[in-house]
Amino acid sequence: DESAARYEKALALGATDAGIFSGLGQIKFGQWQYEQAIPLLTRAIEAGMRNSFLYGQLASAQLHAGRNEEAVKTYLKAFEAGIPPGANTRGVAYFNLACGYTRLGQKDKAFEALTGAVAEGFTDRNAYETDEDLAPLRAEPRFQELLVRLPKP
Repeated sequence: DESAARYEKALALGATDAGIFSGLGQIKFGQWQYEQAIPLLTRAIEAGMRNSFLYGQLASAQLHAGRNEEAVKTYLKAFEAGIPPGANTRGVAYFNLACGYTRLGQKDKAFEALTGAVAEGFTDRNAYETDEDLAPLRAEPRFQELLVRLPKP
């Protein structure tokens, strides 16, 4: 809260440094205040902080806020910016991208993203089986084929 207050004071004084927008945006994101985080993270990116972390954080905030089309586009920018390999980086991003595609009714792209998530090592079977965003995919044979590649609980 103290950090947020200092960032807000800096903005009120006219600061335009990308780091201030980024810092406050990350605080708002961490507080689950996604609608407040989105414009701050966007400003940080527009001010030059174009890295996979900020794009990914913005995309996640957009997804949480139900801005699915924006989230998908921003996740794609995060991949272009070079999300590092790994289950908790690219794996999670692919999983979240699949959620966005599913919400948009784009099942083929959702399955491509889920395949990417598994390939990157994101194998949390519980997430695949319980995430509400993926419910429309569970009746598909492709989903059952995907589950076979995941560890049993």
